[in-house]
Amino acid sequence: MENLSNLLENLQKLKQEYKNKTFNYSIPNIWLDSKLSPEIITVNPFDYFENVIDSIINKKYSSNGNVCYNLFIRATLSFDHKFNTNIKYLETPFFKNEGTFLKAIAFIPYLISLGINKVHILPINSIGIDGKKGNLGSPYAIRNHYKLEDELGEDCLDLTIEEQYKAFIEACHICGIKVIQEFVFRTASIDSDLTLTNPKWFYWIKNSTKIVSSEQSTGYCSPKFSDKQLKKIKEQVEAKDFYNLTQPEEKYRNMFTKVPIKVARVDAKIIGLLEILSKPKKSNEVKIAPAFADWPPDDNQPAWDDVTYFKLYDNKDFNYIAYNTVRMYDEKLSIQKNKINKLWDYIAKILPFYIKEYNIDGAMIDMGHSLPIELLEDIIKLAKNEKEDFILWEENFNLTEESAKVYDAALGYSIFDSHLPDKLFQLLKRFENNDIPISFFGTGENHNTPRAIMRIENKNYSILIYTIYKLLPIVNYIHSGFELLEKDPINTGLQFTEDQIAEYGVDKLALFSYKEFNWFSENIIAKIAEINNAIGDANYSKISAEEIGDNIFKITLNYSDSIKTMIYNHSQNKKEIDYNSEGIILQNNISIVDSKITLNDYGFVVLG
Repeated sequence: MENLSNLLENLQKLKQEYKNKTFNYSIPNIWLDSKLSPEIITVNPFDYFENVIDSIINKKYSSNGNVCYNLFIRATLSFDHKFNTNIKYLETPFFKNEGTFLKAIAFIPYLISLGINKVHILPINSIGIDGKKGNLGSPYAIRNHYKLEDELGEDCLDLTIEEQYKAFIEACHICGIKVIQEFVFRTASIDSDLTLTNPKWFYWIKNSTKIVSSEQSTGYCSPKFSDKQLKKIKEQVEAKDFYNLTQPEEKYRNMFTKVPIKVARVDAKIIGLLEILSKPKKSNEVKIAPAFADWPPDDNQPAWDDVTYFKLYDNKDFNYIAYNTVRMYDEKLSIQKNKINKLWDYIAKILPFYIKEYNIDGAMIDMGHSLPIELLEDIIKLAKNEKEDFILWEENFNLTEESAKVYDAALGYSIFDSHLPDKLFQLLKRFENNDIPISFFGTGENHNTPRAIMRIENKNYSILIYTIYKLLPIVNYIHSGFELLEKDPINTGLQFTEDQIAEYGVDKLALFSYKEFNWFSENIIAKIAEINNAIGDANYSKISAEEIGDNIFKITLNYSDSIKTMIYNHSQNKKEIDYNSEGIILQNNISIVDSKITLNDYGFVVLG
């Protein structure tokens, strides 16, 4: 609690120093009390932060829930605080409008009101500048995996960014909340600090090479394969045959150069020199090759301007970025002598560092299934050696027994299928058939997909999906903003139409630019609290699911001493069912007349 106490003392010192000055700081009032009607209130920021932190230290807040909240600190807590003071010539505000660790600490009471006992925070590492997307940059364009992003700190505090993060984690732990930090291990920003010290860890191309969006233009983009080649590639990968995988054409491979002998940061860019010449030559200059979506190999996404892949293996015949060098790893490449051991060691020691330095409780490993298995085993072994009960989550849409041997939970595919009645029913049948090998995130959205309310513009659908997943023994998960019925996505990564992608440029996406959530519209916070209280933990002994009508479904849960039944309408049309006077423990959007229950649009009833 040392860092949290120091933070409190720091705020109290500032408050005393400016005790005769006026400070106005606007916040959504539901940050103070989620039960309030949403509106803006004005507070003294020193009093606001001091009161919350003092209450946390004195253990006035304690989580008794079992829900995980996806906290994108920078975006979730972005808000125009309309900071105002009567201090003359104040060049910058004391407190930032973007989300910070201090604001995240003050957000803990709100999280507890949602039943949160775990927070999954998106990457918080230092962000690259070159190729920066939007006005803030992508949290996945990591400049240094061992450093935190300075912008997540409050500059007015006499505490380092590391101390402010430690204070946040201490506050979470006091309140019974575990911190799961997301990590990116196979990519770095194109201006990564490592490019200067370890240029052999990266792929290089001529500085004059133009980065283009498709093969119709001359320049660098993802390699192209014929239909025949694609068929062969996919068949080999499906069969897990990684020997002599089809290579990109020679023209593409020849774009890549040898490692430069000298590297420097020129303005915001990393430039390398292939040779030391008496006179400069443009042809002698090289740059980091940007990354692109590596699988499937016919993915049409343009090259990513801000990130690159690590070169995990070094072999002159595989000196290029493609599916067979950064994901599937051709067997002729992935042999012991080709390993870049120092890079592997750098990556494997990241988790132990954060466990020792910050006492984090777990990690979400971005694209962990795309790392060489030997490297992944090293990462996990070192983390578990440091903290035996360390939580490991995988960003994998598939639910497999292989993942269950390594991870505590996987992302899963509910983010894609929750809005589809038949698909959701099939998922429930998997539970009935004991065909769920690993826990997954129970949510209809994440930071890469359309919002639940975008897919079906009806709050009752969002309430329905949350309730169904709350019944199941999985990671009950709230993606930041879901509870606010936030419509704008964080990123347009998965399942967006071309029109939606065009509508949401990087300047409108919170993953890259300043964007506030709508804290003042209708929300379902109170309903989430009601669902949490009514259902509790998913400790049933048996589950069954059946379709009892057109888009009407029934879930039966057998407990040691009772039975719960949920009947729900997965459509916008009214449905009527018989009601035999069983006790209703939870309901939404229904009406009861005599012995009939009308399930209105996405309405449901839980009996028990």
